[in-house]
Amino acid sequence: MEAASLDALRDSERRYRRLFESIGEAVFMTDASHVVLDCNDAALRVFGRSREDLIGSSAAILYDDEADLEALAAPLATVSERLLRDATMVRSNGSRFDAELTLYPTHSPGAESAGWLVLVRDVTALRQDQRVVAESEALLRQVLEILPVGVWIADEAGTLTLGNAAARRIWEGERHVGPEGYGEYKGWWADTGAPIGASDWALARAIRKGETSTEERVRIQCFDGSTKLILNSAVPIRDDAGRICGAIVVNQDITERDALQQQFLQAQKMEAVGRLAGGVAHDFNNLLGVISGYGEMVQRGLAEGSRERMKLAHVLAAAERGAALTRQLLAFSRRQVLEPTDVDLNQVIAEMEPLLRRLIGEDVELVTRLGSGVGAVRADRGQIEQVVMNLAVNARDAMVHGGRLEIETGEGEPAVDAGASSGHDRWVALTVIDNGHGMDEATRARVFEPFFTTKDPGKGTGLGLATVYGIVQQARGHISLETAPGCGARFRINLPRVDRANAVATSQPSPDGAIPTGDESLLLVEDEESLRGVVHEILAGLGYSVMVAGNSLEALALAAGHTGQLHALITDVVMPGGGGRALAEQLCAARPGLKVLYVSGYTDDAIMHHGVRQHEMNFLNKPFSADVLARRVREVLDAPVPS
Repeated sequence: MEAASLDALRDSERRYRRLFESIGEAVFMTDASHVVLDCNDAALRVFGRSREDLIGSSAAILYDDEADLEALAAPLATVSERLLRDATMVRSNGSRFDAELTLYPTHSPGAESAGWLVLVRDVTALRQDQRVVAESEALLRQVLEILPVGVWIADEAGTLTLGNAAARRIWEGERHVGPEGYGEYKGWWADTGAPIGASDWALARAIRKGETSTEERVRIQCFDGSTKLILNSAVPIRDDAGRICGAIVVNQDITERDALQQQFLQAQKMEAVGRLAGGVAHDFNNLLGVISGYGEMVQRGLAEGSRERMKLAHVLAAAERGAALTRQLLAFSRRQVLEPTDVDLNQVIAEMEPLLRRLIGEDVELVTRLGSGVGAVRADRGQIEQVVMNLAVNARDAMVHGGRLEIETGEGEPAVDAGASSGHDRWVALTVIDNGHGMDEATRARVFEPFFTTKDPGKGTGLGLATVYGIVQQARGHISLETAPGCGARFRINLPRVDRANAVATSQPSPDGAIPTGDESLLLVEDEESLRGVVHEILAGLGYSVMVAGNSLEALALAAGHTGQLHALITDVVMPGGGGRALAEQLCAARPGLKVLYVSGYTDDAIMHHGVRQHEMNFLNKPFSADVLARRVREVLDAPVPS
């Protein structure tokens, strides 16, 4: 070989060696049998071996698993450019590291392939970082899956790339889609053909404008056709350069919470109505008491059958209807004063019929069938009115386009449960029937639960039928329901029948018109001047010696200055400057044996607030007639002195 050719070859080898050594990654060369032919200094450093130890040895000493080396034999003859492989390599001290191999086939003149040029890149740190990222992503997915709120992650095109279980439940409704089933949600926020169909939603604003939106209330249509109310929030995702590359969306299903809030607001409204009704009833009852009291006194002085007496009878009848209207108003607002008496269901329904007709509307036909000889039940009349009213309202709401409401009374029957009928062998039945839309079995099973309602938000508290159930249970009765979708509903209430011979005294005068009289000394305390005057005149006309006071302080002063015996205190419960209970306690302490009759036109909770429990004390509810007042005062005076 000529000297010039030798010099050129040596120069080429030097350039090759410099290039070979300048590669920062470990490089070694093998023949077709994987014997190491050459390597650079970086390979010696990476593997911790000497050149003499490595060159001439099988490359198998560099691989943790010989299968990685054997796998190169198959593609050896077919690879023309390069081959990428991952492998676990071994250093001379036995330590292992993750490597990314780039293999180039080496060709000799006249041979298809003579071996491999292998570049070894230590990616242990990279693989560790990738494992950390993968573990973090797995942890993030686990956290997302257990979150009670829906979370979506979208890319810059609005395509959902990740969604948790809560998010899928919100949007799918009853239809189940697997954790990876996001394809059909793609473009859900866009303008065209999207389930949401609103380009100004939080997600769209986050991606298009970079806006952050929090808790916007949106009513959505789910993929199964149902609707829900959600709180929708979105925040844009930005890359290191500040460019928007996606968004995080949070959905919170507040459908049930909103319904409960609406029920609570409705309950608050009813509470306000009840308080208003209590105040109106108090003032109205005082006015009715004045009208009835003076009217009865005037009536007794008029000739029987005279035109004036007949006219006055109409006035008194109107006052009685006003009192009945007040009771029904309090029943509707659930604030009536509880007074258990022997109640005739037929009479209650007959008197309520005009009110019920106005309540249910002209498009609902009302039919009443009152059985003969039904008998009485022991209950609070106001509560019975409330039961009838609640069932009528419930029936009306079930007949959206009008219908027929039937109310029946008749002989009842005990419950199947022997405990419910213990001690009672005769029952009275009240049945309310409508031809509305009816209920399915799931609804029927929950219909008496408090706050359960099938009505739209704001149209029901879910307390009507629960209140009916509680009243019936309190009266030691039972209630049943027969219903089916499209077949209306039949509520049947059975209450224990009481013997009319044991009925308590009614508010009607005795047939002979006799009113009990007396000559005892009474102290009357009433803050309403007009009512105080009529009660004073009634009692004085019956022969009693009456001292009158407008408040507790006046009453205490009168009692202190009265040297004789004081037989009874008749006092209003709620008065400015001190209630009747406190006044009675002071006077009873000073005068042992003093009888007390409490009078009030306020609602039951207001009376309880002032320490008066009607069933434990003598109580007279306003408005009252002269006859009822006279008999009640006589009952209190004739009763034994309490221990």
